[in-house]
Formats: sequence, C-alpha cells, structure tokens
Amino acid sequence: MYAHLITVGTSILRNFASLKEEQAFVEKRGMKDWHLMNPDDERQRLAESLAYRGNEAFEKLLSYVDKAPKEASAELNALYRFMELNMQRPNQVEAYLYSTETGTGWLCSHVLYHHLKGRGFKAQQPIKLKGLGRGVDFFDVALLEVVDKVVRMVKAKKEQGLRVFVNATAGFKPEATLLVVASMLAGADQAYYVHEAFKEVVTIPLPPLTVNPSYREALKPLLLPLPKHHARELLTFKGLNLAELEEKGLLKEEGGNVTVREWVKKLLEH
Repeated sequence: MYAHLITVGTSILRNFASLKEEQAFVEKRGMKDWHLMNPDDERQRLAESLAYRGNEAFEKLLSYVDKAPKEASAELNALYRFMELNMQRPNQVEAYLYSTETGTGWLCSHVLYHHLKGRGFKAQQPIKLKGLGRGVDFFDVALLEVVDKVVRMVKAKKEQGLRVFVNATAGFKPEATLLVVASMLAGADQAYYVHEAFKEVVTIPLPPLTVNPSYREALKPLLLPLPKHHARELLTFKGLNLAELEEKGLLKEEGGNVTVREWVKKLLEH
C-alpha cells in the first residue's frame, strides 16, 4: 500500500479557462483569471461556495478532469505518470490532498477528490492548511500547519507500513519546499513533480534527515520566553549564537524576550 500527499494548486482552473468550447461559460461566470486571483480577492468566497457536487461550475470542472486528467491537472499528470513508472494501482493508493487557504485551492481540491474517488483511489477529504497561499503575513501560520499536519500524517502512515510519496507539483514555493523538508524529517520515501521544461516526472530522493541534536537540546529551554541576555548566555554555553539562530528563523524576539517560533516548537515535538 502507498500514501501520496498531494499539494494542490489551481492548474485545473487555468486549463479549463483556456478551453475554446467553454469560453462562453467562462466569460459568463467571470472565471478567466480565477487561477491568478489574489488570496484576498472577494471572489475567493464565490469559488469556495462552488466546492460541492451538483452545481454547474463544479460538474463542468469535474467532467473536464475525468475526460482528460493529465491535460487538465498538473497534480494528476504527475500522480498518474509516477504511478505508471512504479506500477502502482489506484486501489493501492491512499490520496491526501492539501489545499491552500483560498477558495480556488479548496475548489480544485474537491474536484480532485471526487475524480480520485471515482477512479478507485482511497481518497481522503481535502485538508486545508491555514495560512498557506496567503502571503508573507501568514507565513509562520503556514509553516506551523505544514509541520503539524504533514509530519503527523507521514509518521502515521509509515507506522502503518505504507510507503509515503510527496507530490510537489503545485510548485516549489517556500511552503511547498518546507513540506518536502518536513516530509524528509518524518521519513517519507520520495517526492516527485513534473519538470516544466522537460515535461517528465522528476523524482527527488528523500534521505533520512534529523534535527541537529545540539539545536534540539539548546532550544528546549527556549520553548518559553526568556530575557534576551539569559537566552544569549544559555546558547553561548551550548556553543551556539543567538543572532545566527534568529537569522535562520528559528527564534523570535518580542518585548525583550526570546523564544522558539511556533512551527519550530511543533517540529521539536516529533
């Protein structure tokens, strides 16, 4: 058995909007630029409201994906090609879909979910990662979500004896990069995506990766805020530099106190 963790983008909306036979519908619904929508665009709520079976827009998107999955969806293009190369069958695969915190991402995730269910995959309901896709102001929230939900899932599936693969086709944005790194820490087997230039599946080996033991021990006392001068003394005693750890994004300073960032705390739990 296999588990595929799939990051979901908006390629379905981009490709659907380019179909000549659907131009009238696309124009009528104002969907031409949905794949480019800003996370704060008011139309995101409209897109999210369409993420269910029965409405015309959803059924058109699903029908398109069902008829030509590799052409319609970058995620499915990578998934099906990877499965073909590795002789995996749909009934052997548990599929976990990770959506950005946007209406368009949620809509595309549900289209993929229903497609995969219809093809015999053990597809699970889409998982929304808070802060993902929302920009710099939400970056720490997104990192926390990725570390919490993805690491927990990978570890659970590995404990059940499944091989775990990460489909990172939705793009190597900072959050997606962390998703791959988090998967390495949790013991995932491989990551893969379709190379845009060569149009071929690229497999990324995921060698065992662990948090530096010296970091793990040194950061434990900073799980709660400490005055900066105490934190500096503590880290210096451990052979570490406070400024360097702040530059790495592992620590944050507030009101003269220093503490570990929330997503790092979650990482240290695993």
